[in-house]
Amino acid sequence: MISVLIVVGFLLHGAQALDIIEQNVEGQLQEHLLENYSYSARPVRNYSSVIDLSYSAALYQLLGFDAKSESMTTQFWQRLSWKDEFLTWNPEDWENIDKMRFWHGEIWVPDLLPYNEIGDFDPLRFKYVIPLVVTSEGQVLWNLPIVMTTSCAMDVTNFPFDSQKCVITIGSWQYQATEVDVFCGLDSFDTQFYSSHTQWELKDTSCKRHHEESATGFYSSLEFTLEFERMNDFYVLNILLPNAALVALSGIIFFLPADGGERTGYGVTIMLALCVNLMIVTDFIPETSKTIPRITGYFLASILLTAVSLALAVVSINLHFWLLRRAVAKAKKGEAAYSFDNPKSNGETDLCEGSEDTEVHGPLRAMVIFDWVLGGVYLTATTLYSIIFVISLYI
Repeated sequence: MISVLIVVGFLLHGAQALDIIEQNVEGQLQEHLLENYSYSARPVRNYSSVIDLSYSAALYQLLGFDAKSESMTTQFWQRLSWKDEFLTWNPEDWENIDKMRFWHGEIWVPDLLPYNEIGDFDPLRFKYVIPLVVTSEGQVLWNLPIVMTTSCAMDVTNFPFDSQKCVITIGSWQYQATEVDVFCGLDSFDTQFYSSHTQWELKDTSCKRHHEESATGFYSSLEFTLEFERMNDFYVLNILLPNAALVALSGIIFFLPADGGERTGYGVTIMLALCVNLMIVTDFIPETSKTIPRITGYFLASILLTAVSLALAVVSINLHFWLLRRAVAKAKKGEAAYSFDNPKSNGETDLCEGSEDTEVHGPLRAMVIFDWVLGGVYLTATTLYSIIFVISLYI
């Protein structure tokens, strides 16, 4: 009886041990693959063999541009793939396991980094979160999200109708092309999951492979090009149109009565409004001295045109009163015939109501017509200037 119990207990213990073995097949396979494995050496059996590294990326979001530092910050998902000759197995020998997962630091990974990175780049931020996937044929797949700030030569001459083309160059820092050869997995960024930006519209992306020879050897790299176009509706509605409206309003100064005393005050008010508007829009204009936005010249020209209109208005007022004084002087000397049926109490001549002489009223009417014509020409010129300026930015 005791012997039977011993046999039964042994069988139960063996069954439990078998279950543990079956549950740990994946762990045993991992230990088998990593036995005598060196993660710092290239995973090739022949030292002269080249590792073909496929690199592609899915662009997720443009985080922004910085015109002052000429940089672009993007977030995308890297997709790396290569062949590890030491990580192969027969799935039939391991319970049909056809893929395994390894952490960074357990197997070899390429030192693929951006050449034009200027920010705090951390390529291993998610190394303990996202493992590498290895198939039974030895194909390694690594999908890794990354945030990257790279240099980008920006041209803001046509702001806010400008387009920016930036390049991200990625390659190996240590391995030459005869050791690790990088090539584009796709002809461009994968934009299926791209999140649209509020100020920039993605127009085009591309990927090109380059081989460059330097003093230390022959290297391969990838050049990703991204082209963005600025969305300008906000700037047109909040910057260009208010400025154009103020410039157009400055032309009304010629339609105000010359003897009303409001011309100069109105002109100075418009000029101050343009200066305040320029101070406000300065916060929206990219801060750079490499390429000056042409819109800055437009704002300065608007202030200059308003100053010219104010100067012409002052000249017109002086000419108007000069003609009026001249007419009064002629009337006092009796050189012109006026009606003095209703003289004023102080002895002055009422030229506006009593005089019908064309010698006096003719020049004054001519001045009014001159002001109207000048105002029409000014409004036409400023309107055409604004239209031509906007068209030139588009071109």
